[in-house]
Amino acid sequence: MDGMDGLKVLQKIKEYDSQIGVVFCTGQEDIRLAINAMKWGSFDFILKSNVTRESIEKIILEMEKKQLLRQKVY
Repeated sequence: MDGMDGLKVLQKIKEYDSQIGVVFCTGQEDIRLAINAMKWGSFDFILKSNVTRESIEKIILEMEKKQLLRQKVY
């Protein structure tokens, strides 16, 4: 990542297009990191140790619902 940490990558993504859904996945159990990721627009924050197929499917469904709601509003 050219010396960038995950938050910097998230910031770059959101600066490029704020509508891109990002799920922040990390091995660090750091509440400040989670708060900052959410402040920068991460859709969700998940620990690598908690990643399962079911958890990813649930997040994707939530993202799809949000996208559908956004389309109805606009």
